[in-house]
Amino acid sequence: MHTADGLGTTWSYPAASRSIALESEGLESGLPEHDTVKSLSVQARDNLECQEGRQNLPGDDRFSRLWDKPYKKLVFPQDGDYAKVRQELDVHKQVAKAFVGNRSLEELREAWLKTPPRSRSRQLAHILLGCLADGARRTLLMLSILPVVPRDWRTRCDCLCYLDMVYRGEIDSDHHLQELFAEQIALVSRIWTWPRVTMPFHYLVLLLRNNDAEQSETIIDTLFQNYSPVPPRLILVMVDHFTKLGDADRAIELLSCIPPDQREEHKVRILDRCAKLITIDTIEESNTVGNFKALPKLIELGMPMDAKAHNLIIERAISLNVPDVAWEVFRFMEAKHIHVDERSHLFLLKDSFERQNREKLDEIMSAIHQREDLYKYPYLVTYMMHIVRVVCTIDRKLPAGISVSHLLAIYDRAYDRTPLVKLGIVNPLPVDESAPKKLDEPPPVVLGFTIWAYVLCQRDERLVSALWYWIIHMIKQRDPSILECAKHDIMYNGFIHFYARSRFFLRKAVDVVEAMIERNLCAPSERTWSEVLCGFLQHGEEEAAEKIWRMMLARDVRPTEEGYAFLLGKYDESQLAKLVRYVLDERRIPDGLDMALKWQEDVDPTSQAAEGEALDTHRTILGTERVVEGDGIFKGYGFRDAIGESTLDGGNM
Repeated sequence: MHTADGLGTTWSYPAASRSIALESEGLESGLPEHDTVKSLSVQARDNLECQEGRQNLPGDDRFSRLWDKPYKKLVFPQDGDYAKVRQELDVHKQVAKAFVGNRSLEELREAWLKTPPRSRSRQLAHILLGCLADGARRTLLMLSILPVVPRDWRTRCDCLCYLDMVYRGEIDSDHHLQELFAEQIALVSRIWTWPRVTMPFHYLVLLLRNNDAEQSETIIDTLFQNYSPVPPRLILVMVDHFTKLGDADRAIELLSCIPPDQREEHKVRILDRCAKLITIDTIEESNTVGNFKALPKLIELGMPMDAKAHNLIIERAISLNVPDVAWEVFRFMEAKHIHVDERSHLFLLKDSFERQNREKLDEIMSAIHQREDLYKYPYLVTYMMHIVRVVCTIDRKLPAGISVSHLLAIYDRAYDRTPLVKLGIVNPLPVDESAPKKLDEPPPVVLGFTIWAYVLCQRDERLVSALWYWIIHMIKQRDPSILECAKHDIMYNGFIHFYARSRFFLRKAVDVVEAMIERNLCAPSERTWSEVLCGFLQHGEEEAAEKIWRMMLARDVRPTEEGYAFLLGKYDESQLAKLVRYVLDERRIPDGLDMALKWQEDVDPTSQAAEGEALDTHRTILGTERVVEGDGIFKGYGFRDAIGESTLDGGNM
């Protein structure tokens, strides 16, 4: 099928079953009669408006001069402050409010038709800019009265892009605005209004984001038929669209449409798309061997694979429970001197530890030990210290002094000992003039973790109590490092957990909670209360646990009252056993440490679900997610405060 766009260009269209209705064919056979009449009247009105105002439409030189610069300022505000730049357009906003006001759509259309053409030409840019600065409602009403002609298409798309970017929440919360927005999307999706030369890629993003699957396929087919060759930037937008939908095969099919001689020019963007495709890749079984499904297709197409892509393959393989693939890639990267980032090391470290694969655990620990740069990532350092503590104190049952010395071997690579020396935990290191540089003190939460790990290595209550009293003394003396550390519950939880090991020291666990309340540096968290309660319950002190629970309620710890009621009185023995076992499991690193140290596993929504299934081990320990979430016992576990500095500059995603 062919038609003209009114500007001398002949368009070809896909098969009728997948074409967008043309303005001249605006009626579909399935429409009821009253809808047909309505469509005819709308079309006739648009034609009338086109004839009246053709010299005053967006697209003429006057409009462009008034529109382009302020619009770019709206879209790309200085310092990203959208609210501020909208305030700077207050004059335009007043013009928009004066004209649009609270008029209905029909009243607004009538007022616009009564406005002299010369006034429309002068005012339209100001009104539209003011509407954009004001909100979605007035903008959509104003767009709804403008004539629909090809030269108006760019301005309409500009407005819709801004609405989609800035006012999406306002539109989604109002059914009428949703309808108006959908009508405008339908108008700009009409093929005969598209530009003759090429489709700006950000407009294609708008169309694909806001059309259904069938219309999106029609748009893509039409682009391939009419823009030959299709620019790589447009193809990459299509790839993004199907990646977001989780359709890796279709995305790779489109990626292959980029001519090989143009791939080098767009290499960075292509690499980024390949990386995103890896995060949604799945495993297929072949001869009892699991392998990636999409990755071989990317390699077969000759798509480039940089260090980022290789690291994502490791992460994805671990999250999909095929660690052998991850280790194969890791060893390949090591052999080829491809940079293995901190996230890949952490994924391999966690997986080896959770599987209790001592051989691979030793291999990855050795690899980390050889990389000085990896010690600047606090969560990676704390996780290694956690593993060393578990292996030394639980698996090998080594004396406390030996376990602590192994902890310090990792700590000393990353941080200055001074805070630990002040606590009396260790002696200062000999002065080494040849040392390359003085290390920084640990972030407060890392210091809290170190105290937690140190306490759990101990067996002597007198030593632990002496440390506790010294910490309280340093808090009273307003020692800066200890004061900041004391704002995180992990330090207190370590002492509570230690005292809860024996029924004879349960009272001291309560003393720690009372000290938290008295000092008012860190309120007892849900994890803190759970440590205390489970300490009493494991020794059969249910009556004392009930009293503690009532004390919690008296202190307005009410958001999880139902959960604690379940813990204390509305459970069966198997559920209680699981809960107690979870809290008392000393093999676990404290929950929430990754959040406190700004370590994000992934920001991609598609891959989050898959990785969460593999990494959220505490939910499987408890049996079912619904029991845990419904009772709120472990809701909000971990550290409420995060350190100020970002500790993961240059993360993959």
